Amino acid sequence: MKFRLMAILLTFLVAAGVGLPWRGGVPSARAQASPTEPPASGPASQVDDGDGPRSGGNYDYFTANLRPELGKYLSLVTARHASERVWAVFREGRFAEPLGDSKYTLERFPNHPRGLHLMGEIAKAMNQPSMAIPYYENALRLYPQYAFTHAQYGRYLIEIGAVPAGVGQLREALRIDPAQFQARAWLSEALAKHPDLARETTTTAPGGNTPAPPAGNPPGKR
Repeated sequence: MKFRLMAILLTFLVAAGVGLPWRGGVPSARAQASPTEPPASGPASQVDDGDGPRSGGNYDYFTANLRPELGKYLSLVTARHASERVWAVFREGRFAEPLGDSKYTLERFPNHPRGLHLMGEIAKAMNQPSMAIPYYENALRLYPQYAFTHAQYGRYLIEIGAVPAGVGQLREALRIDPAQFQARAWLSEALAKHPDLARETTTTAPGGNTPAPPAGNPPGKR
């Protein structure tokens, strides 16, 4: 099956550390990226984020505010490691610090939407798009119930050229939540460009075994 083959290909590329071709324009800041730029040892390993949980991790972004202490910790992590300041550094073409910030965020909150988006943008800018895939896969392994995470992953896969697998994730998002408007919009856009995939009535998400019919917004901030 086409989608299973794509899932196997993605798994191989992640294991081998090989980047998929990134299709699309490259902003001027990204043009300065070096594919061999080393990961950061900066803020992610040096900052003490206050009185929140300092050990452990893998907290659910979408339910963090149900626990006051964890909600406070999420706010601190977001303000320091997924803020507009971090994005500004990235847009200047400096990737080491934002990469460290993104890793720090995703170690604490694996399904943090801004953390995942930043990781994906850095991976594309460094011409290593497969670098972000394990972070999306980890988020979905721990918290597969959120349509928005599936939608984010589907959009990212489409952006890096893995269109069938990306469409599979968008369809899974809509199976979970038919009202997920971003998944629906992204799926419509993808199918308009790839009408052959519109004929598929079921699909399998990368790494998964559950067919998902075409059918898109979990509670919480993005």
